[in-house]
Amino acid sequence: ATIENGEGIFWKVEKSGVPPSYLFGTAHVTDERVLDRLADVTPILAEARALIVEVADLNPDLSRQMKMIQQYGMLSEGETLDNQLGKDEQDLLAAATAAHGMPWFSARRMRAGFLVVAMSIPACAKLAMMRGEKVLDARLIDFAHENNVPVIGLETADEQLALIGELDNDKMLDALIESARAGGQLAEDMYETTIRLHQSGRIAMLLSYMEERKQDFPASSAAMASFEGPIVNARNKSMHERALAEMDKGGAFMAVGALHLPGETGLVKLFRDSGFTLTPLTKP
Repeated sequence: ATIENGEGIFWKVEKSGVPPSYLFGTAHVTDERVLDRLADVTPILAEARALIVEVADLNPDLSRQMKMIQQYGMLSEGETLDNQLGKDEQDLLAAATAAHGMPWFSARRMRAGFLVVAMSIPACAKLAMMRGEKVLDARLIDFAHENNVPVIGLETADEQLALIGELDNDKMLDALIESARAGGQLAEDMYETTIRLHQSGRIAMLLSYMEERKQDFPASSAAMASFEGPIVNARNKSMHERALAEMDKGGAFMAVGALHLPGETGLVKLFRDSGFTLTPLTKP
């Protein structure tokens, strides 16, 4: 089935009487194929009245980071994932988390949803981040600061982490075990597919891709389906509501994860329903 507004990750947002705004769908990766998009959008961002992003501060200080991880990402004191796993499954996940630089004695204290998110990034991409390479969103924020464009965050890191912490533990654990049995191949495939679909402006196809892999990865497919409500659709609604006043003024550049744009509950439709005209741009 065709996904509504599924073609295009860069949109001109117009309303009579105010300068145009722009809506850009990002991918939270460091891959050069995605970063190449910066050349297309930064000339427009440089002239913007404001940059609107998911979270404005992507680098909280270390003590704040530790506090947030403890609050949202860790199981209760004395509780570990070992309590929910057989010995074979523990060994399987221990090997999988170790490959991601997380020894099991620490990883087993994490909520399953956080482990799924942490392990969805292939080890090679994690190394790039550890070397200090920045994802597309962070580079847009840096560019805005360098060009004196104010940055407005629609969410707090606490809000995002709380949502991950609330994901269905059993579904997430099943997906972790399934992924570990496949040697992490699905995470690598998904990461590469995300990059290629972002390049082609067809990121909505990621949901169709997961549907195609459902037979081989039923638990991962179920986990992704459970993500869609709280992590994508509900946040589309809140981001639209919080961004509306700024978009009404015109001259804004809004950059959020590309999966928030397409579909019946996506930002493109929500802004159209609010009286804006949206036009996809292949190049500015």
